[in-house]
Amino acid sequence: MSAPGTMTPVFKTEDNSMTFQIARSVINGLGYDYAGAVEAFRQAKLAHRFTGDIAPSAPAIIEHAVTRVPIPGQADDFVTDYDVIEDIPVPTLAERKQALVGAVRAMEAAALARIISPARERLMGLDINAVYVKPEAERSDADRALLCRMSQLAARKEVVYRHSAMLEVAVEELTEATIDGWKPADFPR
Repeated sequence: MSAPGTMTPVFKTEDNSMTFQIARSVINGLGYDYAGAVEAFRQAKLAHRFTGDIAPSAPAIIEHAVTRVPIPGQADDFVTDYDVIEDIPVPTLAERKQALVGAVRAMEAAALARIISPARERLMGLDINAVYVKPEAERSDADRALLCRMSQLAARKEVVYRHSAMLEVAVEELTEATIDGWKPADFPR
């Protein structure tokens, strides 16, 4: 018995040829192209038919995907014989939308960081707080310049926030029919 969420492969036997079944999650976990490896093994088996060499071998999940087909009066043929069982859940529309919103938010963060780095913005915020506690009459020209710079940065960030919000609204309106073709508009610079 296999653990929940795992696939028990179905193997061929000598007397009862059965299509090998392999889970998509297993294929995705391999460090190589499964279909390519199966075909390479099949080609090696075909080439081996006319040699006296030791038969080629491969890992069991590859060997079981190739079936020997006896042909009377001729050399046996070898064919790929496996089915991929889709065991990876298909995300719901809501999950796909949430992933798109996450991507939009990451793009927003990158656009904001191009305006001012998070570290510089934090330091600027501390400096701004120090300016705000001073009475207006005691603020220096440097204080007023800092307040002006903050205001300019806030205006640039507002453009990014608005663009991001518009993209998120567009994501909310996506349907099963439109979600695959949706691409977010580039963020303003």
